[in-house]
Amino acid sequence: MANEILAKQFTEIEKKIERLLERNRSLDVENGQLKERIDALELELQKRSDLEKTFAEEKSIIRSKIEKLLSRLDDIEEPA
Repeated sequence: MANEILAKQFTEIEKKIERLLERNRSLDVENGQLKERIDALELELQKRSDLEKTFAEEKSIIRSKIEKLLSRLDDIEEPA
């Protein structure tokens, strides 16, 4: 009788351990997927940041050129 109870308890413990191991494997897979997603998002963020920097530089260059052109127009208008 005691052996049967003990055997049943061991069986229950084994089942619980198997469920925990399966859950652990599942979480490992999910963790790997999330890490890949993080890497992809960080790469996208870096690309967007680089693009924003490029656009800011281009905007500054364009603004400078416009200011120079306006200055030249002012110089043309003054003598007349």
